[in-house]
Amino acid sequence: MNKAIQKFMLRGTLLFVIVFSPLLIQLFFPMDYFNYRAWEALRFDRLGSEKPFYTNRHLEKVEEGDLAYRTPYAVKKKVIWQTDKYGFRNYPSDDDQYDVVLIGDSNMVGSGVSQENTLASVLSRKTNLRVYSYASNNVNSNINKVLAEERFRKHPQKVIIVESIERHIQDLPAFEENFTSKRSVVRLSLFEKPIEKLDSLLKMSSIRYGVAIAKEKIKPRSIIVNPDTKMVFYKLALDNQQFNIKYFDRSVKNLIEYDNVLNRKGIKFIFLPIPDKETIYYSDIPEEYGMFRKESPFLENFIRVLEQNNVTVINTLENFKRNKQKGLFFLDDTHWNEKAVNMTADLIVKEIEVMAVNDFRSDALLVDQWVWTQFKQHSPYTEPLAAVSNQPN
Repeated sequence: MNKAIQKFMLRGTLLFVIVFSPLLIQLFFPMDYFNYRAWEALRFDRLGSEKPFYTNRHLEKVEEGDLAYRTPYAVKKKVIWQTDKYGFRNYPSDDDQYDVVLIGDSNMVGSGVSQENTLASVLSRKTNLRVYSYASNNVNSNINKVLAEERFRKHPQKVIIVESIERHIQDLPAFEENFTSKRSVVRLSLFEKPIEKLDSLLKMSSIRYGVAIAKEKIKPRSIIVNPDTKMVFYKLALDNQQFNIKYFDRSVKNLIEYDNVLNRKGIKFIFLPIPDKETIYYSDIPEEYGMFRKESPFLENFIRVLEQNNVTVINTLENFKRNKQKGLFFLDDTHWNEKAVNMTADLIVKEIEVMAVNDFRSDALLVDQWVWTQFKQHSPYTEPLAAVSNQPN
């Protein structure tokens, strides 16, 4: 074999190793090996599926927060993830009938919390209602998709709760009367797993991980951290305090329209805003960001205007402010923790109970007798209102 052919084969071999070794590595390592969260490992990323996450997956992982991973301020926590046959973060079930559907962002999905501590899981336990999380890996999963999806049209919900983190309220989409999804959420059972495997490989997680480590060796990631409390903050949330105000009226209009549309369909609507960590813990923001060390008025004003327009809102802002000493957000993360989830679930339970009692006084029932019976058996809030629900109109 002459030297030219040897040189060509050597170069070809090196090229093959460079191009395909990351794929080979990913084939032999667990799918979450190069990720700091289960979120990145399970997210549908490259092949454009409408499903937010890979279907019917169970994953246990030790995670770090999205603000301080691979830094001295990272806090390790063990979480369990479970996705259903549609790729949403729910326990597997063959039942497509739900009393409550939750729509929202990564807080509603439960980034950072284990499966049993997601809002859907906690709310289901507290009420014994059938609660489904339609929360997405997009900034805000779309209410239009829920109303257009066949399984929800076939079995309408009693309540829809739309959640949004404060900094992304402006991204809530307008209602579309004749909405059709560009991509399907239906199951492609024959090709499902091969497609998910290919998507996982195309993420090139090993290359991304290697590049990130190399960059951090040259220049460590800059984070905003209070050295005393070890609380880490998100710069985009600070910047968006002014950005939100620009879209105030549009966001109010969209939510009023949600309420009107769902009421016409006989579905109760609840809006669930989640304050930014920076709104609740503004006094812990480092002094060099002094202009942000004050309470943002946006969310308080936004909630007030919605209430004036008779939109049902869970006032997490006041509740979080009163209880902020309990620590409601992960120190190293943008997301709320189990304490905040539980507190919020209690607020929702009270609101659903009020809705149920009020509707038992009218001709239009929010829930049927079976659902109301289940709720009364498991809710700690029904005793004081038991007499009220039996009073004549």
